Amino acid sequence: GRKPVLNESHKAYLTALFDDNPAATIDEAIDGLTKDFVGLEIKRSAVNNFLKHEMKMTFKKVELHAEARDSP
Repeated sequence: GRKPVLNESHKAYLTALFDDNPAATIDEAIDGLTKDFVGLEIKRSAVNNFLKHEMKMTFKKVELHAEARDSP
């Protein structure tokens, strides 16, 4: 098979990113990876698969709810 694009140093980077900012998005992870690892080109699906299969992480969409009001 094809050699994985992401390795243990990328895994450590992503672990630190999500430990520091649990609300970070996949797009923010990609931006950080491509800035910190020069020459890295990665697709969103590859990062998503790596997070899901290698790191056992999943993402849920943030739901915004209106705050309850005191007015009748």
